[in-house]
Amino acid sequence: MTLALLLSAALGAAAAAPLPASAPGTLTLEEALARARSHPRSAQALAVAAQAEARAREVFGSFLPDVNATASYSRATSNFAPSPGTQSGGGFRVALPETDATSPYYAAALSVQAPLWDFGRTLGQVRSARASEAAARSDLAAARQDVELQVRTSWFAALAAQALVQVADDTIGQMQKHLDFAQASLEVGRRTRFDVTRAQVDLTNARITKLQADNGVASARAALEAAVGEPLGPVRLVAPEDPGGPDPRPADEVERALRQRPELRALDLRVGAAEQSLAAARSAWFPVLSASGQYGWRGADFPLVHNWQVGAALSWNLFNGFSDAAAVDEQRGAVEQARAARELEALQVRSEVEQAALAVGEARARRDAAGVLVTQAQENLELAEGRYQAGVGSIVDLADAEAALTSARSQQVRAGYDLATARAKLVRAVGE
Repeated sequence: MTLALLLSAALGAAAAAPLPASAPGTLTLEEALARARSHPRSAQALAVAAQAEARAREVFGSFLPDVNATASYSRATSNFAPSPGTQSGGGFRVALPETDATSPYYAAALSVQAPLWDFGRTLGQVRSARASEAAARSDLAAARQDVELQVRTSWFAALAAQALVQVADDTIGQMQKHLDFAQASLEVGRRTRFDVTRAQVDLTNARITKLQADNGVASARAALEAAVGEPLGPVRLVAPEDPGGPDPRPADEVERALRQRPELRALDLRVGAAEQSLAAARSAWFPVLSASGQYGWRGADFPLVHNWQVGAALSWNLFNGFSDAAAVDEQRGAVEQARAARELEALQVRSEVEQAALAVGEARARRDAAGVLVTQAQENLELAEGRYQAGVGSIVDLADAEAALTSARSQQVRAGYDLATARAKLVRAVGE
């Protein structure tokens, strides 16, 4: 079974694997990730891996003999045409009568040609192709991890947008309560018309914020569908549980990433492929030994006359205008380029992992601080409402307290999902 079939079967088995059952009309993150396994980006990487596998089999075919079968049939005249200087007996040319009569001629042959030894030229090409095939598989793993990261980040962005809609709804309810109280106070002469007007303005602004939050949900869900690779429909997204755990140590995460990042594995394999290609290029300076054999039948009448032959050949290109030397130098440069690319990727991975690990700690600190801020803002709003109802507070103080609570809750929502996103980015940076 080819690599393409194996990988396709693996994808099908993964897609068919049972997932935790979710309530009707809902969608979990695990289900979204399962749907994303057939994303076009993964399919593209799968096709590239299949091409690399086919290329490896193609190169390996150079080890095997070439077998050819030929058969021919012809009819031709047999008139003799002497060339200048040709003489028959006695020194005189003999003119034979021409005729249009034809006779058949049959020929068939089976030939085999096999390489015996080329001083590692074919072996280096086969090893290089196989290393490139393995590198393509690592690229496929990296593509799948990229798709999963995009799904996770889009998922958390959509959940954050949904939570902000809830914050906006709560704010509208709170502003409506303030407006009702201001109108009741105006009717009994305890408040002025300014309080009612200010409460109406605050309620209108809250409704505008709600519209913006609704648009944010639509945009976030569109981005999530693009990340998954298919429409999701009107499903409710289920928030995953907080995994908790301590903040990651950047040094430990970097060490893990250097061991398991698929991009680094792919580059290591490409360095090996370039080195094998260099060995194959160097072998061009040596001869090539091959063997051949043929068994054939020829004649104008049946049964045909058979003949066979076997032989060996040694070919050695002694000079070709220094092209072999140039090819070796070119391949040596390719090896150095592959090694430099690997070192550059390692530096980028180290920086990416360190930043991702630090981002997790920062997001956790912001989430905890936002929780404290929400508690304080809630207490401040309760005090402002009590002062306003007692007639010693102003509508401005009440509006400011409500705005502070809305801002704190929005920060708490964003910080919570920023933490989930930071964790997802760290998982991708480590290569898991």
